[in-house]
Amino acid sequence: MFGPKLATERPEVEPMTETNTGGPETEKRSALASLHHRLPLSRRGLAIFAGDVLMILAFVAIGLYEHGTTPWIEPRRLVKTLFPFLAVWVVAAPLVGAYRPVALRRYGHALLAVLVSWVLAVVVGTRIRATDLFPGGSSPEFVLVAILFGGLFLVTWRTLAVTVVRYRGA
Repeated sequence: MFGPKLATERPEVEPMTETNTGGPETEKRSALASLHHRLPLSRRGLAIFAGDVLMILAFVAIGLYEHGTTPWIEPRRLVKTLFPFLAVWVVAAPLVGAYRPVALRRYGHALLAVLVSWVLAVVVGTRIRATDLFPGGSSPEFVLVAILFGGLFLVTWRTLAVTVVRYRGA
């Protein structure tokens, strides 16, 4: 009983319950565990998330300024323009894996996750902006410019962030 098991001994079998049969409880736990690893819950993850938000904010603010709006004088316009992109980013980035530990340490993982998340944020965010609820539209030219310039902001930031993480040896 306490020694090594012989090939002829039957292994102890756990009685079947809803929690170990792959039922709803197991699926909930595995989904939560998967989600937990994708969210920026560590101090480093939260710092990188904050940097991502700042880059998106900077992109939107500069874009507004370039189009004749002064964001610090019209903060409501800034928020209404920022919200669609940021809302999609907050959902897409964790699902794509932008905050998984490997994406916080490895350039390839970080940049791929950021670019995929940003393309989703721009494509869906511009469709949201095309509604009556938010200012702006979704012309193909704007989508392309937003992907390129916003992507440049985010890729530059994430490259710097991964470099710092790697330099500190964590």
